[in-house]
Amino acid sequence: MKNKIEPLTPSERDFAEKNHNLIYAYLIHKKLPKDEWYDVAAYGFILAVKEWHRHPEYPFGSVAFYYMNGQVSHEYYGRGRRKRSAPVISIDTPTADDMSIIEMIDSGENVENTVEIKCIAENIEKSVKPNRTALIKLLKAGYNQTEISHLLGLTAQAISAQKFKIREECKKYAI
Repeated sequence: MKNKIEPLTPSERDFAEKNHNLIYAYLIHKKLPKDEWYDVAAYGFILAVKEWHRHPEYPFGSVAFYYMNGQVSHEYYGRGRRKRSAPVISIDTPTADDMSIIEMIDSGENVENTVEIKCIAENIEKSVKPNRTALIKLLKAGYNQTEISHLLGLTAQAISAQKFKIREECKKYAI
């Protein structure tokens, strides 16, 4: 369970006001946009003020940067987690049949399966290594293994091995 942060004492509040510029210095140093990261860094700054007043043996600037960096790292981690970065699909996005999801609902097609397959395809494309994307595009375009090997300058065995690795990655997302 996370510790509840206590309100700043009057002396801590005065100290925080005098050193408030460290938040901006940190954001500039890390090249982070102020409008997006100020509150995250400010929370780390408040934690640093509380900690420094308990143990003032280190320079406050170092303590502040340490705590602000910890909060920013924690936020980066939270934003990057898979459950928080699910692909968003607009209901107006055309599908493979050049129909929007709304048109598919009206036509009686199974929208749930189509949307699920599209999400899986997007996840696979994101997880595949960049050197394999050209191979996937050529396979989607209908080229056979021999044609792909000539176009990419690889042996047929190398293409076969890459296709196997892509299939293995796709198994992670199998329905």
